[in-house]
Amino acid sequence: MIVNLYSFQKKKNSTAQPQIQTATTLTSVQLKDSTGIMNPILLINPNNAAFSTPFVPSGFNYAHIPSFGRYYFVNDWTWRNGLWECSLSVDVLASFKTSIGAMSEYVLRSSSQFETSISDITYPVTTNYAVTRAPVDLNLDMVGFYVLGIISNSSAVSEGAISYYVMTAAEMANFKSYLMSETFLSANGLANLQEMNKELVKVAYNPFQYIVSCKFFPFAYPSSTGTAVSSINFGWWSIPMSARLISGYVIFSQQSDTFTAGAHPQASRGRYLNHAPYTEIYVIHPMIGTVLLDSNKIEATNTVIITVTADAISGQGVIDITNTTRGIRLFETCSNIAQDIPLAQINTDVIGVARTAISSTGDVISKVANLDIGGAIASAASGVLNTIEASIPVLQASGVNGNKANYYFSADFYTVNRQVVDEDLDHRGRPLCANKTINTLSGFILCADSHFSGQCFDAEKDMVNSYLTSGFYYE
Repeated sequence: MIVNLYSFQKKKNSTAQPQIQTATTLTSVQLKDSTGIMNPILLINPNNAAFSTPFVPSGFNYAHIPSFGRYYFVNDWTWRNGLWECSLSVDVLASFKTSIGAMSEYVLRSSSQFETSISDITYPVTTNYAVTRAPVDLNLDMVGFYVLGIISNSSAVSEGAISYYVMTAAEMANFKSYLMSETFLSANGLANLQEMNKELVKVAYNPFQYIVSCKFFPFAYPSSTGTAVSSINFGWWSIPMSARLISGYVIFSQQSDTFTAGAHPQASRGRYLNHAPYTEIYVIHPMIGTVLLDSNKIEATNTVIITVTADAISGQGVIDITNTTRGIRLFETCSNIAQDIPLAQINTDVIGVARTAISSTGDVISKVANLDIGGAIASAASGVLNTIEASIPVLQASGVNGNKANYYFSADFYTVNRQVVDEDLDHRGRPLCANKTINTLSGFILCADSHFSGQCFDAEKDMVNSYLTSGFYYE
């Protein structure tokens, strides 16, 4: 029987086969009695011409018996009766390499091919992490514009009895100045009424009682919104003032600069590291606070944008954060976008004035009738004083002064990358989780539920299946 002996280095769970040209070939080798194919024992003459002198059996650790069609590991050399007994055990991976390579198996892990989106839980996360900050300009306009809700007798389209006008900052300043000017009084016949001089008209006149709301929007002026007008219907009057009359449902919107997601420092091991729990992405927004985004919906190099949308009338709106690369909305919340501008009102207690005057006059007459001249004078003085106090207008504020400070800040994106322990690609591979033909892969392979059906003994099939499901090397 022909036997090829080798000095060959290989892993026990490898399909590697030695090169035939490195073999020491022996002919007429005898088998020991009561030996088998899987674990044969060879009888080797140390004086065989194929050996160098002196023969060193420990120099051979591998064998191939062509007639058995198998490769073997040398377990031991035993000297007995002038011969060396060479004990072998079958190397099923090398012996059936061709059949194994032709198998189609569900491969869990591989060192040559892998799916980088599958989380590799083989390697635990450490307590170390890296943080990067990326500020993003919200592109809000500090000049902005104003939307005024005005009660008027206008027949134009309005929301109920209220008409809404969009004004630039300059138009708003002109409007406010005009309402408090003598020009307005003169233009509307209020400068010098017969019953009341101009100064008293100024005290009693409250131009802002017809303004129900005034909101500041931190966006660029919407020059195409609404209908341009050259006069505004204000209460009973018409004011020569430029603005844009809006009707129906109108929204204003503004988008931020883009945030581009970065890759995890260890992402070369797999893009799964760009997602939770290995990567967390927070955004700190001046209007909504801190938000944790779903990093599973964000790939490296994806762009994220923040959109602020506001209703023209209420000032309420929506802030949403969207992955524009993948078209996925990451976060959405309602918020008060516009700033409320407070309006002052002058309230005059007309009924109180009349009541005080009548009371004082009656008291004066009573005291004069009783010849209490001093008391009458005192009562008259007191009555005049009470009348004056009652007629002094009381200033009241309508609305809450909003906070513009939030408009000045950027949105900050913080990326937290948690570190993973070192990997061993050669000996553990990476996740693949796909049906593959074994000979299309190389290196470390781990299969699931293997069922080897090669032409061999049952015990050898079990050995092959055990190697494939515990990890082996296709070499």
